[in-house]
Amino acid sequence: MQNEKNLSIMVAIFAAGFLLLLFLNPIYFVQSGEKAVIKRFGVIGQNVVNEGMRFRTPLIDEVITVNVRPQTVEGDAPTYTKDNQPIDIAFKIIYSIPEAEAANSVILYKGDPLDKFAYPKIIDAIKAVGGKYTATEFVTKREIIRRAVVDLAKEVVVNDETKTHAINVIDIPITNVDFDDQYEQAIKAKQVMQQKAQQKEYELQAANRDAEIVVTKAKAEAEALTITAQAIAKNPSIVKLEEVKKWDGHYPLNAKVIGGGATIVDTKNQ
Repeated sequence: MQNEKNLSIMVAIFAAGFLLLLFLNPIYFVQSGEKAVIKRFGVIGQNVVNEGMRFRTPLIDEVITVNVRPQTVEGDAPTYTKDNQPIDIAFKIIYSIPEAEAANSVILYKGDPLDKFAYPKIIDAIKAVGGKYTATEFVTKREIIRRAVVDLAKEVVVNDETKTHAINVIDIPITNVDFDDQYEQAIKAKQVMQQKAQQKEYELQAANRDAEIVVTKAKAEAEALTITAQAIAKNPSIVKLEEVKKWDGHYPLNAKVIGGGATIVDTKNQ
């Protein structure tokens, strides 16, 4: 009886200890693509914890995880071009939090350095670059503009106090450029005019080619006639030779032989 009582006490103690262990939760996991920082007595340390199974001091340490994988957000920036045309630039920001700045991202930006620091600076960078190009260039030089935006964005996301990048700017693709309605209509009208001009140019080139073919053919025929005439003038027997070449081997129906067959005369035409 005493043994059963002792066993029950041991099971109760073990269960209580297990439940206490679960409640205190001294074990935590840092997933792949994440870093962790420890907040101890309300103070966030600068040490960065890598992925894996880790231990913390219950009731003292608070674990804060930071996503350092590439992330994407969308945005738009209304601005003016170099020629004072209003445009609305739609874009994406592809970025990541620097692993070495995981602690600062929590301390300085509450875990969101893009929204709390970098995003408004990138908007200003897009507007600054946009003001250097005309509306037409936004159509023809979008890739150049994108690279200029990325280069400037990488500069402006540096924190002046820490001298470090709040985020890593990976890319800022421009997904759409929306022009003023009147300007879009003007662009469409210009494109139609250019297409018509190109069609006219094509038709003119085709007509010129046809004319050149006719002229070349006429010159060839004229030269052939000239050569033939010159040959006949020098040798009249060529005419007889050409007639023989064209003879089909049959005599005219009303023909008669004169002079022992030396001459054939068509009596129908006499």
